[in-house]
Amino acid sequence: MRNFNGFIILIVAFFLVALIAFPAYAQSEDSDDGDRTEDGDEADDADKAGEAEKPAEEPTDETVEEAVVDHGNDPGTRPWMVLTGRLAFGGGAGSFEGEWDFMNSTTNYKEDVDMEGVGHSAFIPEVFFMPTKARQFIISASIPMGSGNGTLDSDVVFQEDDFSYGFTFVNLGLGYQWFFGELEKTNLMLMTHMGSGRYWMRIEPDDFRDERTTRAMKAWDFDLSVGSFHRFNNRVVLGGTLDYWAIGFNDRAGSKDYVDAYANGGLAGMRLNFLAGYAF
Repeated sequence: MRNFNGFIILIVAFFLVALIAFPAYAQSEDSDDGDRTEDGDEADDADKAGEAEKPAEEPTDETVEEAVVDHGNDPGTRPWMVLTGRLAFGGGAGSFEGEWDFMNSTTNYKEDVDMEGVGHSAFIPEVFFMPTKARQFIISASIPMGSGNGTLDSDVVFQEDDFSYGFTFVNLGLGYQWFFGELEKTNLMLMTHMGSGRYWMRIEPDDFRDERTTRAMKAWDFDLSVGSFHRFNNRVVLGGTLDYWAIGFNDRAGSKDYVDAYANGGLAGMRLNFLAGYAF
């Protein structure tokens, strides 16, 4: 009987412990669930923030290739300097007033001499500078070098005598240009050049007279030019211009040993220039 009562007391004690421990255990489970939920929300927020802070994608090979195709090796759409060379071909006519002194037998005789059927060719190295931010104003420096030929005709001294001539000048130029195209690689330019230098003639008479070459006379030149050139991706420049050109001379031309001549005149005409160069 005594053992049975002890067993009953053990069972009652077990149930009391269970009733006290179960609510505490249930509350602990609820607390863990809440902590896990808050941790999950914080993790989601961190993932979203990470996505927002992710850096922009680096350019792919395709985008880099497109950039190269658009601009090539060109440093910019408008160059600040262009080195060029021009080959010019054209023609014209002219005249000069000659004052002759042939071995003191024909003293101070003056006559007008026509220069007819004059051909013209030149090589003109030139550098263009574009000093303004818009690159539209042009300052240039050039050294025209050339030659030509034709005939001389006058009342007394010349009767359809052949002659040739040569010249060298140092010029400064001013101009303005407009750019065209999506990448502005083609231009239209208006230019004028002026400078001073030397001009000489070689006269080849048809009669018994000897060929004579004048001294290098003081001279000047002038032109008005309109043209265009295109700049390729490798910076090579190709184009052309059309010029109205003029050469003037005014100096003593001959030698006192044979003929002392003073010439005052000039040539003018049109020429076509083929231009090639390199842009910076």
